[in-house]
Amino acid sequence: MSCRGLLGVTMALISCASPVPSAPPLGTSSAPESPVPAIETAPAESLRLAVVGDPMGPDVTVELYYTQLPDEPGPRAIEVQLELSGNVALVRSVAGAALTRAGKQLVVQPDAGRVRLVAFGTGSLERIAGGPLAQLTFKRTDANAATLSLRPERPVFAPADADLGVRFGPALTLPGLTPTGGR
Repeated sequence: MSCRGLLGVTMALISCASPVPSAPPLGTSSAPESPVPAIETAPAESLRLAVVGDPMGPDVTVELYYTQLPDEPGPRAIEVQLELSGNVALVRSVAGAALTRAGKQLVVQPDAGRVRLVAFGTGSLERIAGGPLAQLTFKRTDANAATLSLRPERPVFAPADADLGVRFGPALTLPGLTPTGGR
């Protein structure tokens, strides 16, 4: 059975997963809680990427953040494709607080030029509320700039009623490094 599709059969998804070094969920380890500020007004996007910490280092941590708008049902499962343009490689993934609060697991599958993230819970029908979904740490493989972008492949959220209003934030560009490796 193919690993394509939103979730397929949970066991098929788990058997196709390529493990990525992972840490305990946020809030249960020494990983810092999300520095992404609360949004006072309705955002233009439901899913967005933000750099956590120093964007100029050899390792860059990026957070995938979900904003749930009022009167929109949250998803029970999420599948997101992240496209990588530039020389960065995923080295670590951590489930965010929004997933752990809903009792969901995070499966991360890196592939050439992209990363697939799937959040689901075999024992949880809880809907995912807004908040950090994942922190992903990338290692730069050279000093050039890199771009990370969410690919708008459908469906992204399940069930279907949660997928109707999904909006993607802009691509995130990591600036190139100077020859000395710093700013």
